[in-house]
Amino acid sequence: MKNKGLRPGRPYGLRYAAGFFLALCAAWFAACDNFGGSVEWVTYSIVYHANDGSDRMETFTHRYGTPHNIRENMFYEHDVPFLGWAGLGRVFDEGEPVQKLAARAGQIINLYAMWDGYIVTLNANGGFGNAQGPVLVCRSDNISLPDTGFYKAGYYFVGWSVIPNGTGDFVESPFVPPRDITLYAVWERILSFTAIFDANGGIGLGPGSIEIVGSYIRLPYRRGLEKYGHVFAGWSTTPDASTGIFMAGSGFRLTESITTLYAVWTTVAFFVVEFNLNGGSGTTPYTKAGGTDFPITLPCDAEFSRPGHYFVGWNAMADGTGLLLAAGQDFMPTENLTLYAMWE
Repeated sequence: MKNKGLRPGRPYGLRYAAGFFLALCAAWFAACDNFGGSVEWVTYSIVYHANDGSDRMETFTHRYGTPHNIRENMFYEHDVPFLGWAGLGRVFDEGEPVQKLAARAGQIINLYAMWDGYIVTLNANGGFGNAQGPVLVCRSDNISLPDTGFYKAGYYFVGWSVIPNGTGDFVESPFVPPRDITLYAVWERILSFTAIFDANGGIGLGPGSIEIVGSYIRLPYRRGLEKYGHVFAGWSTTPDASTGIFMAGSGFRLTESITTLYAVWTTVAFFVVEFNLNGGSGTTPYTKAGGTDFPITLPCDAEFSRPGHYFVGWNAMADGTGLLLAAGQDFMPTENLTLYAMWE
C-alpha cells in the first residue's frame, strides 16, 4: 500500500533530522536572548617559549572547552633533543590533546621548551601541598629537594626515597639524578600537638588553642580579633614578628608539643586606584581609594564600551601581561596604581 504521508523527493528521515536541527537552533538562540542576546566565546592563549632554543613560534588562541592539540615544537637547539613542553605544573607532549587548560577568560598560558636533561618528579606520597610536579634537571646538574610546603595529617616529613613505602635509602639534597626518576616523600606518624593563638594587643574573641593530630595545621583567620588603627596581617612565633609572618589560611608545621602563635598587626594604609578605558569610550569609572583590609569593588562595563570588542576585566598592564582582574570582584591595592580595561 502506498504511504500517503511520504512525498517523493523528501526522504522520511531527512525531514525529521531537519526539523530537529531547526528546533535545536531555535532553542539555542532563545537561550542567547535570555542571557544577553549574543554568543561570546571564551578564549585563552598559549605562548610557546624557546627556553634557550632558537627560532620562533606564534601565539595560538583557543576556545575554552573545544579540543585541540599542543603544538609541535618548531624551536631547535644544536644537537640537543627536545623533551616536551613544561607549564601548569606538568609536562606536555607534542600533539597531546587538551581542551580546558585555562581557568578564566583571556588567560595567557606559558609553555617552555624542555631540552636535554632528566625529569625529576616529586610525589607527596599521600600528602598535600606543592611537592608534586616535574622538574627538568640538566645532565650532571643537581636539584635541591624541598622539606617544607607540603604536609600529611598525623605525620611528619622525614625525607625522600625512590621507593613509595620508604624502605630504600633516603636521597640526600642536593640530588644529582641518574635518569628520569620519581622521588617519594617519606612520612612518619606523630603524636598530638597544641597551638595557642595570642591576640598580641588585640581585643575580642580569638581562636584560642587548637589541639591536632599531625604536625601541620591551617592557620585560622582573626575570628573576631580587632586592634584599633591596625589590620590583621597573619601569625608569627614571636610577638614582634621577628621570625617572619605566616598568612592566615596557610599551612604551618608545628615542631614543638606546644607552640604559641602571635597575631601580627600592621597600620592601615590607603592607596589610590585610577581606571583607564584603554581604547574604550564612555564614562570612565571614578578613582577609588582602598588598602589593606579595605577592598574596593572593581567596576563593570555599564557605562563604557569599545566597538567590535567585549569587556573582560581589568589589568595593571595596558598590554594585558599582568594579572587579569574580574569586574565586580573585591580588590585590595598595595600601592597607587592604574588599572586598564581589557578587551577581546
